Amino acid sequence: MDASTDSGSDAAQALDASEDTHDGSDDAGPDALEDAGADGAVDASSDADAGDPDDGGGDGSADGNAPDDDAGDLDDAGDDDAGDAGCEPLTWYQDLDGDGWGVDSETIEACEPPGTLWSLQSGDCDDANDKVYPGQTEYFTQGYVHSVTSEISFDYDCDGKEENQNEPTSSQAECHAQSIGKCTGTGYLPVNPARPGASVNQFCGSTTLRTCTPILNLLGCEPPKINSSAEPLGCR
Repeated sequence: MDASTDSGSDAAQALDASEDTHDGSDDAGPDALEDAGADGAVDASSDADAGDPDDGGGDGSADGNAPDDDAGDLDDAGDDDAGDAGCEPLTWYQDLDGDGWGVDSETIEACEPPGTLWSLQSGDCDDANDKVYPGQTEYFTQGYVHSVTSEISFDYDCDGKEENQNEPTSSQAECHAQSIGKCTGTGYLPVNPARPGASVNQFCGSTTLRTCTPILNLLGCEPPKINSSAEPLGCR
């Protein structure tokens, strides 16, 4: 009887323990799943947000690429402007005759030559004649027709004057038959007809050469000798 009662009691206790275990399982299951699901979803969402390109990470990455792109962009970075900043424009003068000298009236400011018909030197007084320019050292026995004035000119070096080649013997020789000491020199006579213009040298291009020969006692001159086909007098 006692053994039977103890056995029944033990079985009842085992049944209670099973129910308690079952209740614990029921209680722990929903709560744990609910809590785990909620916490896991929140945590996963937070983790996903941290790496979400649309949020912090994505915007930072996309925006981080933008400065790199801009830094390499010539328009934004100003690389072209930086190259131009070191250039100091020069004044170029139009040189149509290609003699290396341009005219003051036609200029361009540029760092590089604007073309073959431009020069850094100015002062050409006739840009249609490549023999006419400042510093010309040659003498010419024939004048040129100036492209602007249409007048004959011997000013090949553009200094505003016409210098003859054989100064002083190019001036008119003095052959005074009755004057003591005045029978001097050999020189060209002025051209005939004379060329118009205040700055014209009337001896330039002359082919008439007069030679004075003094009398032996120096009291006067013999009749002068005239050579009307002499070598033309050069000027510049």
